[in-house]
Amino acid sequence: MTPPPALPDTTALLHAALVHHAAGRTAQAEALYRAILRSEPDNHRALGMLAIILSDGLDAAEAETILLRHLALRPDDGASLHRLGRLRAQSGDDAAAADLYRRAALALPSLAPIHNDLGVSLHRLGRGREALEALDRAVALDTAYAAAHGNRGFVLLEMQRFDEATDALLAALTSGAGAED
Repeated sequence: MTPPPALPDTTALLHAALVHHAAGRTAQAEALYRAILRSEPDNHRALGMLAIILSDGLDAAEAETILLRHLALRPDDGASLHRLGRLRAQSGDDAAAADLYRRAALALPSLAPIHNDLGVSLHRLGRGREALEALDRAVALDTAYAAAHGNRGFVLLEMQRFDEATDALLAALTSGAGAED
């Protein structure tokens, strides 16, 4: 009787998945993360990386399921909190998104996109002053972050702070793409 084939080492699978992921071969990376999770359902690294891929895809429900599984194992993981916040914002639940972004900001305080997204959700909730504070933080963390400058400009326009709004919108144009809000 021949022994069953040896299962690939999880560390080797994870390394291969990360190489594929970094090279933009997300289908291959996703397959490897799923293979790891079949043998180790609570592998937080594979869950976290799979969550990144899925949250950028079309299946928001599966992405949410994986993010929640990851957060059950790592409740303070800033990246998963941020991505779950984005899913909540996309579904129109900016109050839940803002709470998740705040938690993400505690875990990753120097990540400007978290503060930008918090500002956008707060703006949508009609909380202009808090939105401006979050957007000011995003711009302070990354002075070339065009979306944060643009979103800050929109908030300042609503506050009728026209000179500052003009400066922010010009900064968005000279920094790159534009606003996300």
